[in-house]
Amino acid sequence: MTSLRLMTSLDVSHNKIERLPERLSRLSNLRRLQLASNSLLKSLDGVGVLAQLEWLDASGNALDEFSDELTSLHWLQHLDLSDNSLSNLPDNFGQLRFKFSSLTLFLNCFRS
Repeated sequence: MTSLRLMTSLDVSHNKIERLPERLSRLSNLRRLQLASNSLLKSLDGVGVLAQLEWLDASGNALDEFSDELTSLHWLQHLDLSDNSLSNLPDNFGQLRFKFSSLTLFLNCFRS
């Protein structure tokens, strides 16, 4: 199990995953997580424990909420939530302390 704690990158794209497993919290050194083209529903509950995360790709899922847990990922530089079902961002989105170099949100259902 020690080797899992040392893992820094995980790609589980294209696996029909519907929700994040609780065991994901054991990957405390994870910096890059690719969840693209799965079947994730609603939001990314459980991702907030990955405090070292710098890169998150959850494109091509069925997410319809911007998870509050994303706001605790202060090292996040790349976030791709494109091709989901998001309709809005949190009201305080512009005030959050992200260090984005890349934010991708196309192909969602945003309302003005």
